[in-house]
Amino acid sequence: MSDPPLNVNDPNVNAPEVNTEDANPFNLAELFVQIDTAYRKSNFGRAEQLCRIGASHAPGAPWWPYFHALTAHNLGLRQAGLDACAAAHNAIQTGSASQFETLLPRLGELEEALRASTPAAVTRQEPGYLLIKTWGYGFWSDIGHFVSALLLAEMTGRIPVIHWGSGCRYSDDPESDAFRTFFEPLNDVTLADIEALDAACFPSKWTRATLRNDRFEQWSGPGGRQSGLYLLNRPEPVVVTDFYTQVFELAPWLNKDHWLAGASPHEIFSRLYQKYFTLRPEIQADIDAFIQSNFDGGPILGVHVRNADKAAENTNFDADIAQIMPVVDDYLKRDDNLRIFLLTDSAHAVAAYRDRYGARVIFTDSERADGDVGVHVKATESRRRLGVEVIKDTYMAAACDFFVGLGYSNVPGMVSVLKDWPSENIHLIGENGLLRENMLLHDW
Repeated sequence: MSDPPLNVNDPNVNAPEVNTEDANPFNLAELFVQIDTAYRKSNFGRAEQLCRIGASHAPGAPWWPYFHALTAHNLGLRQAGLDACAAAHNAIQTGSASQFETLLPRLGELEEALRASTPAAVTRQEPGYLLIKTWGYGFWSDIGHFVSALLLAEMTGRIPVIHWGSGCRYSDDPESDAFRTFFEPLNDVTLADIEALDAACFPSKWTRATLRNDRFEQWSGPGGRQSGLYLLNRPEPVVVTDFYTQVFELAPWLNKDHWLAGASPHEIFSRLYQKYFTLRPEIQADIDAFIQSNFDGGPILGVHVRNADKAAENTNFDADIAQIMPVVDDYLKRDDNLRIFLLTDSAHAVAAYRDRYGARVIFTDSERADGDVGVHVKATESRRRLGVEVIKDTYMAAACDFFVGLGYSNVPGMVSVLKDWPSENIHLIGENGLLRENMLLHDW
């Protein structure tokens, strides 16, 4: 973006009103400067995030499809860019052209550049592959990365190849693919098959010699911190994703004929998970047996209590966690026969809930922490067991009649997408973290 940022102080620019009583008032001029900075760095993921913020404050304004078209032009997505230009023109006509005199010439220049560019489709040797490497954090966080990457594979017509290697926190064998110890494989293609191709890869940090490296220059260096947007239109036979991409980033780029076009991020996540993920039969059998043995005889309330290590990520953790028991009490007032399935990685929580609610509390025999060190990072005999326990607790919670938990913990977020919950039956305290856009990922 070589021109200076759009001048929203121009009297011809129709800027939205600002609530001066807001502790963090929306400043359109500052937002345009930030967007301009992102484009100058070729940080298209950040630019798109900032536009989504702007659109939430000034919906229907033409600036956002204009910037979307600019991103498309930089990524070589010609038709998507032209469609966005058309949307910007429509938004201008809905208002008044005189209100957007600063934008109009830029929009015309961008549209002309897009029409003069080559078509969006890239030429590559078929079939193309998308190697999805581990993100390397919490269990459902890794799955969230995979879900978005599988959407990327569909959008680019690539064969997805998942490899959960040494960067996985839930693997007992760093040389193997831990994903296949939890889920049925998506296909027969493995990392060894990708290595045997000895093909060109994108980003360039990936070669046959580095493909097995995990958390490799993930946050810095060429190819680090790579939004999925950069992978939409590549000619290389192998594209590799190892940095968290969110459904939010990809959904605006879906073709109109894609089966998920127009769906919400929640719907996209849920449908993709249902389409691609099947538990290994022995894990599913254990879940079914527990439910059959413990969930008969009346309604069940699932309650998720996160260990205190989560407080390091959220300054409101103590206040939020204190809201759970009162919600449980409210459910019990409606039905005194309600039993509680407690899923938690906190030994303290088990003691507290048994003390308050007695024998109505059901829980699994799982490894738990006592203090501010999370189970997923402390030393343990079997890290795979931790992953299995997370899966079992989450699926069992989804089998409950009601559920309450902290929204910004990924387990409740996953419970929310495993089935279609009536709104009155699920209570998430705080935003759904699994489906909330992370504004820090591309803030560089």
